[in-house]
Amino acid sequence: MDAVSLPQSARAASAHAASAPDGRITRSEVLARAQNWVNRNVQYNLTRYPSTLVTDVEGDNKYGPDCSGLVSMAWHITANSGKGGNSTDDFAGWSGKVTLGSLHDLLPGDAILRDGHIELFARWKNESDHSKGAWTYSLNGTVEDDGDYQEDWAKGPSANSHGQVGDESWSSMQNYTPIRYKNIVDDVTHVVALGVNGEIYHTMRRADGSWQSAGNVEGQAGTLPGAVTGVASAVVSGELHVLATANDEIFHVARRVGGSWSAWGRVEGQAGEVGAPTSIAAASIDGELEILAVAGGVLRHTGRNADGSWSGWGNVEGQAGEIGAPVSIGATGVGGTLHVVAAAAGVVRHVTQRADGSWSSWGNVEGQAGEVGNPTSVAVTATGGVLEILASAEGVLRHAGRHTDGSWSSWGNVEGQAGELGTPVSVGAASAGNGVLHVLAVNSAGTPYHATQSPGGSWSGWGNIDRQADYPVTIQKISGS
Repeated sequence: MDAVSLPQSARAASAHAASAPDGRITRSEVLARAQNWVNRNVQYNLTRYPSTLVTDVEGDNKYGPDCSGLVSMAWHITANSGKGGNSTDDFAGWSGKVTLGSLHDLLPGDAILRDGHIELFARWKNESDHSKGAWTYSLNGTVEDDGDYQEDWAKGPSANSHGQVGDESWSSMQNYTPIRYKNIVDDVTHVVALGVNGEIYHTMRRADGSWQSAGNVEGQAGTLPGAVTGVASAVVSGELHVLATANDEIFHVARRVGGSWSAWGRVEGQAGEVGAPTSIAAASIDGELEILAVAGGVLRHTGRNADGSWSGWGNVEGQAGEIGAPVSIGATGVGGTLHVVAAAAGVVRHVTQRADGSWSSWGNVEGQAGEVGNPTSVAVTATGGVLEILASAEGVLRHAGRHTDGSWSSWGNVEGQAGELGTPVSVGAASAGNGVLHVLAVNSAGTPYHATQSPGGSWSGWGNIDRQADYPVTIQKISGS
């Protein structure tokens, strides 16, 4: 009998919170966490004495019952945890946020910040007319002359038990700066697929399970020189970033929050030349895009900073050790750490780059999780702090997990849980931040499939993506984010 890739008990532990502290978190979870304080009737108190701090929904972290504590709690961050989360002054200088270009760019789960106060943006009162103002989550009492705190409780779009609502007029919002948590993600799974003739298509699986029709990326961003041979993708600060290899070069494009696309840019024109790439991967860490590429049999790494500047290519194997020429690579961010997996010399290996830029040595995943045979395609993502690795080897798709304590689960046969799909030739993985693992696979017939593993460990059956997204071509490769 095949082992479940993450045992029920192990996945249940990660379900304690859909997101990990300081990890990726969906907009719906942010709002649900804020609503939890409304439901619990949390009262304003600015003292932040240890006795006045309030737990989050899991009970694992404590936050100050004030405006900035509410946002810290809703975003599930641990910055300044010793004093109950960020203050408004801390948020002003905090590197974990990005400033939006306009109040009109606000999405649910973002925030508005001014001197001395912050509120969590819930939604516009009228999506087509922002001048009607916004509903917010807030906790904004003041100290009265007699030293008592004004009677104020956590409030949101719907009235709390005291009849209070979170409400900002458009005129009052002009005094605020719109900000976004770098690790917040939309409640969708982005899928980027490569057709057999080099076409790039993008679709999204929505939270309700429906799919957007596939769109031709080059039809939006411009045509690339030559046939595309590889794709990778990552969501960074709410934007989808797509990488493509064509004409022995690497290209980059971004899908903005509103759905428009930038034009293609040459990565090597920014980061330097690497030669003809044979495999690429992408990840997001703290608002920055991390790019991995194999060229000339060597694995290299570069990054696009939040301000749009690029670092130069670095030789990963020069830092972490030689592993042979990788045939497939994957990457993901967990907290401030970059995790990279590679299929090389018939073995699945794993390495990390720490927040200070240093690299660990390569580890043999099969030495921890068991043998899988000769891997030809790998992918990696993270759910609730658990590293999820997928590998196609010997015609079988398998899955293993690395837990927060560094221990590993054994490889499990995904098809033994989700059903047969044929011989997988390309695999992808994604997590929207809600604890659900999304598995993508293309079989040898060119059909793309999707399945999920719940936080509790159970699997869905395979769904044919083509029947939902209606690709006009046969698919050869797939990437999820």
